[in-house]
Amino acid sequence: METCENIIKTEAKKIFPNQNENFINTPTKLNPEKSEEGKEFHKRLTSKEPDFLVVIAYGKIIPENILDIAKIAPINVHGSILPKYR
Repeated sequence: METCENIIKTEAKKIFPNQNENFINTPTKLNPEKSEEGKEFHKRLTSKEPDFLVVIAYGKIIPENILDIAKIAPINVHGSILPKYR
């Protein structure tokens, strides 16, 4: 059975075949203050200097310091009404 994450990655690669370097796998711990994995993720994401961050079906709270990386805005796409079904 395919996970939602795998389906999204597969579809994203079909839509944006030449943009794979702009997709960054999300670690399990995003907070750079709490894990080395989070520090590395923050560093890589900041180096991209994104105008927008697009988050799709990520089921955890994203730290403010990650959301602040986007120059214009972070965008969240989620399949349910939050937090109604949380």
